[in-house]
Amino acid sequence: YVMNETGRIWVGSSYSNIGRPWNFGQFQKPCLPGTLLALDKSDISGIAFSNPTIVSRQISKMANSNDDYGILTGNWSGDFSGGTNPSDWNGSVEIMNKYWKSGEPVNFGQCWVFSGVVTTMCRSLGIPCRSITNFESGHDTDVSTTIDFCFDMRTRRQIQQLSDSVWNFHVWNEVCIKRPDLPPGYDGWQVIDATPQELSEGVMMCGPCPVKAVKEGDIYIGYDTPFVFAEVNGDKVYWWVDLKAMTMVPFKNDIAAVGKFISTKAV
Repeated sequence: YVMNETGRIWVGSSYSNIGRPWNFGQFQKPCLPGTLLALDKSDISGIAFSNPTIVSRQISKMANSNDDYGILTGNWSGDFSGGTNPSDWNGSVEIMNKYWKSGEPVNFGQCWVFSGVVTTMCRSLGIPCRSITNFESGHDTDVSTTIDFCFDMRTRRQIQQLSDSVWNFHVWNEVCIKRPDLPPGYDGWQVIDATPQELSEGVMMCGPCPVKAVKEGDIYIGYDTPFVFAEVNGDKVYWWVDLKAMTMVPFKNDIAAVGKFISTKAV
């Protein structure tokens, strides 16, 4: 399964979605050199290359260009002049080839493109990896593990600056590795995410976070588990905010709105 050079990445919504064909092409010429070029620009070296926990974390960092001239530049503005519309990519090989030849970030990517490239990078190194799509995906910005929506109690208008968000879908990756750095029982599939959303240790990267820890609510196990937990299982909490008194009062809580139809290519 993880040797396959082609697959599908799910996009759309929980009630209307498709699996986009994607050419991972991990055995094609530019993919391994491009991956190694990106890792050479990271802060990993020497014996750390033998540790898949460290390597997969660095891959989640180096697949985006936010910190270290990584592979892809994210763009959600709708203006893709000066690059390729993310929807026009159908595989990783062309992206990896552009990066390998120029050493410069490739324009542009969104979550499913980042995920496709990460799958290629991991598989080219021999790390089992798959793309994962979460529909109605929460984006927690303050490590509260809830998806908060704040409203001015006087104007009844939403305060965007204080509110989190829910995306129709979000795509990340899972790698299957051992975790000797964690207590026993947390080996296996681990979430990593290259889409630049929130800082982890001051850098745009995420994971690896054990899927078991997310499922069982062990949010203090692994890397960035509270953030991943909120993406798939955070309550949507609605607040009245008194901006003068600086107080907040919850008035609605939806425990089932986030994390729908989590999907990946079957074996």
